[in-house]
Amino acid sequence: MRPGTPAKFAALLTCVLLLCFGHTCVADAQIAEFTPGKIIEKVSCLTDATQSYALYLPSNYSPNKSWPILYGFDPGGRGGQPVELYSEAAEKFGWIVVGSNNSRNGPGVPLSNILNALWRDTHDRLALDERRVYATGMSGGARVAGMLALSLKDQVAGIIACGAGFPAERGPSKEMRFAVFGIGGLEDFNLIELHQLDAALSKAGMTHQILMHDGAHTWPPKVALAEAVEWMEVQALKNNLRPKDEKLVADLYAQGLKRAHDFEEAGKPYDAFVRYEMLASSFNGLLDSAEAASQVQRLKNTKEVQASLNQLKQADRMQEQRMQEFMAALQSMSSDETRTLALGSAKRLAAQLRKQAADTQPTTDRIVARRLLGQFSVTASEQANEAMFRKDYDRAAGYLTVAAEIRPDNPQIWLRLAAACAQSGGKKPALDALKQAVAHGFTDAARLEQSPEYAVLQQEKEFKALVQQLKAK
Repeated sequence: MRPGTPAKFAALLTCVLLLCFGHTCVADAQIAEFTPGKIIEKVSCLTDATQSYALYLPSNYSPNKSWPILYGFDPGGRGGQPVELYSEAAEKFGWIVVGSNNSRNGPGVPLSNILNALWRDTHDRLALDERRVYATGMSGGARVAGMLALSLKDQVAGIIACGAGFPAERGPSKEMRFAVFGIGGLEDFNLIELHQLDAALSKAGMTHQILMHDGAHTWPPKVALAEAVEWMEVQALKNNLRPKDEKLVADLYAQGLKRAHDFEEAGKPYDAFVRYEMLASSFNGLLDSAEAASQVQRLKNTKEVQASLNQLKQADRMQEQRMQEFMAALQSMSSDETRTLALGSAKRLAAQLRKQAADTQPTTDRIVARRLLGQFSVTASEQANEAMFRKDYDRAAGYLTVAAEIRPDNPQIWLRLAAACAQSGGKKPALDALKQAVAHGFTDAARLEQSPEYAVLQQEKEFKALVQQLKAK
C-alpha cells in the first residue's frame, strides 16, 4: 500500500523536473507516431527505453495549442488502466492522459528515475499547459501522485487520489496550493484513511472533495472519475486556469443537479446529499448555487442521511479495532516460537470475516468484514513481498498462508505460496499449494517448467503429473 520513497527523492525530483520546464512541444513530425483519439499502450521514453507509458491524446489534439495533462499511476504498473478509465472524460474536456508502465507498489522501485523519465519525455514530446498539470493514482499509486504534487509544489494544479491519501511522511499543510479530489469505495479498507485526509485537508484550508462509490479497493468506475475531472474543470474556471466559459459553467451545474436528483430517485439520499453539497461549494462564486444549497439543508438532517453518516463512523471504528487484532497476529508470526499459534489465530479471524462478508444484507458487519478481508490480504501479501525480497522464505510462507486463507480462490496467492515453500525447502507444502493453484484456475504449464522458483520441484513425480495435467487441457 505504501511504495518505498528514497530519502532524497523530493529534493532530487524537484531539481530535475524544474530543469525540464524549458522543454516544450515539438513539431508535427515528432508526434506523428501518436494517433489522437486512440489509447496507445506503450510509448518508450526517448532518453531511457526501459521506461514507458500508456498515452491518450484527445481526438482534436494539435501541437499548436497547450493541453491539460493527467499523470496516472497504477499500483501494479499497468499504465493502460488509468488511461482507459479516464479516456472518455479526457476526450470530453480535452485532456492528455498518460499512465506509467513502471511505477508500482513494492520494495526496490526506483520512483525517482521513473518520474523523472516520465516527466521529461512528456514535456519534450507533447504540447502541455503547464498551469494545468494533474496527477492521479490508485492505492500506492495515489501516494505517488501525491508525491509528485508535493515535490513540485505550485507546479501541479490538482490530484485525484483513489483508494489512498498522501505519502506517509507528508500531510496536508497551508502552504500547499493544489486541489485534492479523493475517491474511495464503501468497502475499501482505505476509505477510513480518506475520511482522515478529509479532516486534515479541511484543517489546512486546502480545496478538496471526498467522494464514495459502492466498490472495494479497486480503481473507481469511470463515472466517478469523470466527476473528479469535472470538479477539476470547475476549479480551473474559478482560478482562471482556463478561459471563462459561462455556458460550460451552467451546463456542468445543471448536470450536477440532475446527477444528484437521479441518486435521490434511485433511493440513495446520502449520495444525493454529497453531490448537492459538492455543487453548492464548488460553484460558489461562479453562479448562483442556491438551489444546491437548499437541497443540502433539506437532506442533511433526514434520518436516511444521518443513518448513513453514523454507519460510516461506526464502520471506521470497528475496522480499526479488528485491524489491531490482525496486526498483533502478524507481529507474532515474525518469531519462530509464536508463529504456529499466531497463524491459527489469523486463520480463525479470516474464517469469521469471510462468513460475515457473505451476508446478503448491507449491514455494518458486512461492510467491515469486506474491508478487513481486503486489508488483511494486501497487508499479508506486502509482508510476504518484503520477506521474499530479504530471502526470508519461511516467514514469507507464513504470510502467504494467511493470504490464502483470506483469498482461497486466488490461484496467484497459491503460486506464490508454492514458490516460498519451495525456496525454504518444503517440497510437500509447495506441491500442495501448486495443486490448490491448479484447482482454482491456474493453467500455465510453461511457467511451472521454466520458472526457477519451482526448480527444486521439477523432478518430483507429483510436479510432473501436474504439468502433464495442464498440458492435457
